[in-house]
Amino acid sequence: MAEYVNMFTVSVMCTVLFLGGWYVPGLDYLARLVGIEGYFGAGTIGYALVSHAAFIGKICLFLFFYIWVRGTLPRFRFDQLMNFGWKFLLPVALANVILTIVVVYLLNS
Repeated sequence: MAEYVNMFTVSVMCTVLFLGGWYVPGLDYLARLVGIEGYFGAGTIGYALVSHAAFIGKICLFLFFYIWVRGTLPRFRFDQLMNFGWKFLLPVALANVILTIVVVYLLNS
């Protein structure tokens, strides 16, 4: 049960951080363009309902991708993850730091 709560929490956080939360791009403009600004303009109940539906839809989208990736990719053992981290990710991270230092130095000089 706790695993599903974690999946939902991660989906909510990803929605808020990466997809704009409850914001629906262009909804206010579209309402003005169609002429229903009184019903779906910013600050109306229609706008709030659509925003809440969009938020729940974005959460469901993230949950879908979360479950899809988790069901598709194989599960790694702990020793495989540690080897991957130490032998691949650490050198790549160090190379990234060094490359960033060099680029910033060259751009500032």
